[in-house]
Amino acid sequence: IPAEPLFRSLLSQLYVGQLKGCFVVKERKQKMTILGEVSELSPQTLSIRTNEGYRLVEIVDVLEIQLWEEEVDD
Repeated sequence: IPAEPLFRSLLSQLYVGQLKGCFVVKERKQKMTILGEVSELSPQTLSIRTNEGYRLVEIVDVLEIQLWEEEVDD
């Protein structure tokens, strides 16, 4: 896991703040991007609430996390 303490800190912030994140995950040898909110967080897994439903992801499969900033049109 890249820079694990920082990584877990960001996951916790997304979870506590119910902020939307952009997660790049490894799935069946491919990279996949998931947009959503962390609805559940455990030491091994996280559940991401997306527009399509919930996705359960192994933390070891998460390659990147970014805060998702939605564009707001004035």
